[in-house]
Amino acid sequence: MESISEEMVEKVWKEVAVMDPAQGNREMVALSKSQPDLLAFLVHATDDIDPAVAELAVFMAFVVYKMFQQGGDFEKVTAEELIELHNSNVALMEDLAGGGGSFAETVGKVEIPTQLHVMRCVVEMILDAPDTEDPLELSDEEALYLFFLLKTVVEALDAKGGKG
Repeated sequence: MESISEEMVEKVWKEVAVMDPAQGNREMVALSKSQPDLLAFLVHATDDIDPAVAELAVFMAFVVYKMFQQGGDFEKVTAEELIELHNSNVALMEDLAGGGGSFAETVGKVEIPTQLHVMRCVVEMILDAPDTEDPLELSDEEALYLFFLLKTVVEALDAKGGKG
């Protein structure tokens, strides 16, 4: 898939930021119909973490999905694809985080070959979590998990997408 532009990322972020709850619910239903394995993966992958962090993960994935949706139609992501990508990203996270260091230091070591603007938005959402309407202080471990979880989502959607 072509890279999603910085302008498109900003446009989608602004649209989601002003979305009313009813529209948000409709959009989540649409996501569950168009990408059921993606939503099931997110629910399963966040089952054992703090519910507020899990909610943030699903919201962030929704924002990412909307960014890819702007590029047009794309195929469904399969559970197998998500699990394979996730396992690879968890191994990378463990390798990089094994040396200690903060969220920023660890993420700074990650190569982002595709969708740089989308991944930058993911990092900004994580860093801004304490400064939102419903502030959420993330530990470095939680922040890293969210980053690599969303990296999985971005890579999966990127592999299935059309034009960005």
